[in-house]
Amino acid sequence: MQSYNETEFKICKENSLYEFIAYTAIGDREEQQDSFGFKLKNDSLIAVVCDGMGGHNRGNDASILAVNELMNILERNKNSENVPGLFLEALKETDIKVASITDESGEPVRAGTTAIAVMIKVHDLYWCSVGDSRIYIIRGNEMIQATCDHTYKLILDSRLAGGEITQDEYEKNAVMGNV
Repeated sequence: MQSYNETEFKICKENSLYEFIAYTAIGDREEQQDSFGFKLKNDSLIAVVCDGMGGHNRGNDASILAVNELMNILERNKNSENVPGLFLEALKETDIKVASITDESGEPVRAGTTAIAVMIKVHDLYWCSVGDSRIYIIRGNEMIQATCDHTYKLILDSRLAGGEITQDEYEKNAVMGNV
């Protein structure tokens, strides 16, 4: 297993069943907080992408730690019959590790990261998603977004539509929409 965290990176790997492509570019940001890892075998693929949360301390460290933790847990348990349960436990364990990131004085830094993971076993595709990183499925000339973003803005939108909050409350809280 190899994990990657670069300012700009592209990798392509394939076997007889799958083609794996990963690409990241820093764009106009000062720091790249995207990290990914993958393990491609003859009949399986495990891939993880994490993006450290800007505005939180040590997002870069959080994304690297999360990729490595998720990859290790998924690889160690890849033969599990309960893949959704495996994903849930892996995310919980990884969240605990990310939450334990501290500064030089031992104080928690409140680091955060998004996480997506994919496991393919022969012809079965499984995935999990936390945050606003996305998984797309490409077949032929069609690209389908398989995940939905998990953000505070979506919660606010739902609460406004359901009459739980007023327009003023919505606008006041919308500044935190990307959380």
